Amino acid sequence: MQKQVTTAEHERALGTGNYKAVADRRASIARNIASETKLSPMLDEMGIRVVVERSDNRPPTWADGKSHGKHYRVTVSRYIDGELVAPLRFDYWGSKRDSDLEVEPTREDVLICIASDSSFPQTADGVYSEFGEMKPSQAHAIAKWAVRLTAWFTPAELEELAKLDQ
Repeated sequence: MQKQVTTAEHERALGTGNYKAVADRRASIARNIASETKLSPMLDEMGIRVVVERSDNRPPTWADGKSHGKHYRVTVSRYIDGELVAPLRFDYWGSKRDSDLEVEPTREDVLICIASDSSFPQTADGVYSEFGEMKPSQAHAIAKWAVRLTAWFTPAELEELAKLDQ
């Protein structure tokens, strides 16, 4: 099940850019995961807590006024060596299909998107190379989000996330 996840910067980046390339990449990751329930032990082992809260009815800017899934606010948190790491907070939109079926996103759905996004190029040039033409501000925002994810997760966590992107 494919989900879209975005921060304010990432949302703007996907606004008029090559969203299809990003969505295709996420879909390939979702196909590589045999069962979402297998992710739960990995999240528990990492000590990652995901809270998904229903937000408003605002559509994503990249939806161009078309009907879309529900808007959520996500907080991802964890402790390292007994210290709370500053949580990641970002906007998240479920799919239109999930909205129609009243299916709520799971923490595994969020992790699938984070797995994809954490492997995005970390420079604007790399983003152009991988995703194609887009506004410079969009490429910078996507790269900035990838850098943010790379800084937030430990090397071991990134290694586990990378396994989802194979």
